[in-house]
Amino acid sequence: MRNIFLETNNLYLEPLEEQHLSDNYIFWLNNSEITQYNSHGIFPNTKEATLGYIQNCQNRTQIVLAIIDKKTNQHIGNTAISKIDYINSHADISILLGEKEFWGKGYAVEVFRATLSHCFNKLNLNKINSGTTSDNIPMQKVFKKLNFTQEGLLREYFQRDGRFVDIVPFGILKREFIDG
Repeated sequence: MRNIFLETNNLYLEPLEEQHLSDNYIFWLNNSEITQYNSHGIFPNTKEATLGYIQNCQNRTQIVLAIIDKKTNQHIGNTAISKIDYINSHADISILLGEKEFWGKGYAVEVFRATLSHCFNKLNLNKINSGTTSDNIPMQKVFKKLNFTQEGLLREYFQRDGRFVDIVPFGILKREFIDG
C-alpha cells in the first residue's frame, strides 16, 4: 500500500519516511556526480544523519516527497517544497534525482509540474522560487519548459571543487503557470 500524496503519469510522490532510507539513498547523497549541482555531498552523509533528517523534514514550512517510479516501485529521488511563507505567499522547490538512468527523460519536469500545481492550487501560493548553478544546463532547460523566469545572477555564490560558480535564480508566478 503506497502513501501517495501526488501522482503523475509515471511517478508517485509520497511523504519521505523511514521506509525510504536505504543504502542507495545514502549513496546518492555522497556521490559527487549526483550532487555536483546541489548542496549535498559537502559533508559525508550517514544513515543516522539521513534518518534524523527524514524524521524532522515534514512541517508547516516544508514538504519533502519521495519520488517513486510507478513501473518498478523504486525510490528514484526526492523533491521538496521549502521555506513556505504563507504571509508573503511564496516558497522554494528543489529536486534530487538520484538514479542516473532516470536523468534526461522528462521526470524533473513531471515532478515540478505536479509540485507547482500543489503549491498554487492547494497551498494557494503566488510565487515559487528555485535555481541552479550556471553550468547545470539541463536544469535550466527544465525551468524554461515550465515557464519560469530567470531572475538575475548570484555571482560566485556556490563553491565546488575549489572554484566558485554562479547561481541562476528562477521564479514563477501563479498566473504564469500552465498546468498540464
